[in-house]
Amino acid sequence: MSMKILVAYYSNTGRTKRVAEDLAKELGAEIDKIVDRKERRGILGWLRGGRDEIKQYLTEIETSKDPSKFDLVVVGTPIWAAGTTPAARTYLDKFKESIRNLAIFTTSGSSGAQRSVKILERAIGGQIAVFEGWKAADLDDEALYQEKIMKFSDKVKLTKWQKE
Repeated sequence: MSMKILVAYYSNTGRTKRVAEDLAKELGAEIDKIVDRKERRGILGWLRGGRDEIKQYLTEIETSKDPSKFDLVVVGTPIWAAGTTPAARTYLDKFKESIRNLAIFTTSGSSGAQRSVKILERAIGGQIAVFEGWKAADLDDEALYQEKIMKFSDKVKLTKWQKE
């Protein structure tokens, strides 16, 4: 694949980071960590994160790569409060005009990702062409995990993306 790909992710526990790193390796992509400048660790961070997601608040983020320099951006986010994360929504809100093509992946304890997809589609004002969700059980079963990495990577490689 000759497309220049960026995998940008937000991770609080390391699960989303793991998937992002493995996808980046499989896709031959560059990687960028989305840093939420608001403290999200511990019980208070967990409570604030849930509240901020339910209320759809944006947050202050830091990134190191310009997504407009890539043909495709893959964004990874955990699921919080049955939604997404303020950091991922902020990233998409900030860069939606400069992202040419977008794929999404989520990680979660046990909840499905359909609500997250709808929230993220609202954030970008369009449909997400390629999406995959990893639950904790998927991350714990190495064979299933690798199968889902390959399935997502194949979808990305086979999708007819628009190029500029």
